[in-house]
Amino acid sequence: MNNQKVFLICIFCILFSNVKIFADLEDTKRNQIPVSYYSSCEKQGTTILYKYVSNHRARTAVVYLPYGYDENDFETTYPVLFLMHGGGGTSTSYLGTPGSPNQLCWIIDNAIENEQIQPLIIVCPNDNGAFYNELRKSLIPAIDKDFNTKADRNNRAFGGFSMGSVATWNVFLHDLDLVANFIPMSGDSWVCGNTGGKNYPEQTAIALSNADFLTDYKDSYYIFSATGTGDTAYPNLVPQINAMKKLTDSFKYTNDDFTNGNLMFYVVKGNIHSYNHTYEYIYNALHHFYGRKNAQS
Repeated sequence: MNNQKVFLICIFCILFSNVKIFADLEDTKRNQIPVSYYSSCEKQGTTILYKYVSNHRARTAVVYLPYGYDENDFETTYPVLFLMHGGGGTSTSYLGTPGSPNQLCWIIDNAIENEQIQPLIIVCPNDNGAFYNELRKSLIPAIDKDFNTKADRNNRAFGGFSMGSVATWNVFLHDLDLVANFIPMSGDSWVCGNTGGKNYPEQTAIALSNADFLTDYKDSYYIFSATGTGDTAYPNLVPQINAMKKLTDSFKYTNDDFTNGNLMFYVVKGNIHSYNHTYEYIYNALHHFYGRKNAQS
């Protein structure tokens, strides 16, 4: 076979694979963030540094409180999103600091002001190894004690980027009785070993299907996983998601909304491994989890 024929075959394979890769993307409802949302709006939330104790150690998180939050108004309660940073990041990676908020704060402010999502509390902790233990034993109890939260699993979400996504899969494995909604972004599960989503996709999917408490909460957990085709995590996450799709007793894939399934894979053509792209992923996930029509009492 001459070089020209080899070249043409390679081009055909690439084009064909792209059709398959982007087929789900074209079918997935995508809510792009309006350009105006990257600027501050009239009704701004606030960010604070929050200190709590875990295993006798002082810990710090950045907490976003929506516009109008009143610590003395115990009748008005809010869902909570926990967001874990990636490797090398800190609790300030998503929201910035109280004196210098990141654009994600403005995006959330605008989405709430325009009644796209419910007002919510966002908690950004620092990773501490097996964080699912700290979440269970320390952080959730502290947040529910000190803030006016909707203190039930349906009104809790946990998400993370890169290594924070690895942490998110671990929370799914161990804390399903506490958290119902998950946003693993640009990172696979390492329950079967590092980069297990790529190297051991079937075993990883099976391990996830055997998560603690999964049978107790059948059909009441939801995964909005997201990445970009240019992301270094893309080839690690795709095999895992594809393997999960085959385990239909545990994971029902949907590219529309969670009334028809519990697993969504949101892929954006060209997006790379960057916090900036997580803003769109979080924005879309919140439409599904805490959109106005999905309000939980």
